[in-house]
Amino acid sequence: MFELAQPVLNGILLGGLYALIAIGMSMMFGIVKLVNLAHGDMMILSSYLAMVFSTWLGINPFVVLVLTMPAMFVVGYVFQGALINRVLGKAMEPPLLVAFGVSIILQNFLLMVFTPDARSIITSLSTQSIVVTEYLSISVLYLVNFFTGLLVIVLL
Repeated sequence: MFELAQPVLNGILLGGLYALIAIGMSMMFGIVKLVNLAHGDMMILSSYLAMVFSTWLGINPFVVLVLTMPAMFVVGYVFQGALINRVLGKAMEPPLLVAFGVSIILQNFLLMVFTPDARSIITSLSTQSIVVTEYLSISVLYLVNFFTGLLVIVLL
């Protein structure tokens, strides 16, 4: 029984992060009426950009947010303006195919540059955990992700 508590708790807390991702996708579909298949790839691109700023350039991971968010805004703006707007409104298939093509290009670009090896940004926040019992601890990073997701849901 106790050995199941930790994975269940981690799954619930990780669900907050997945809810945050799903909000972005549902807003894109609800507002623009576009199933953006490159949504997840854009998020991975922003994660790698944050990793580059943090580890390779030695910038504090919290300051990295101030750099990564505007940079990804520009990437998204260019993606929308240069590619999606040209095919939006014609039918459902052309924007879907453009998003699918961008997704494939981004995946292969990131595989070429960063290889398929797992990476992480090591900070004091990512290594801390709150010990509840001998069998149960809560990752502070998962907790922050969960409450960020809840905050965004409440604000929207």
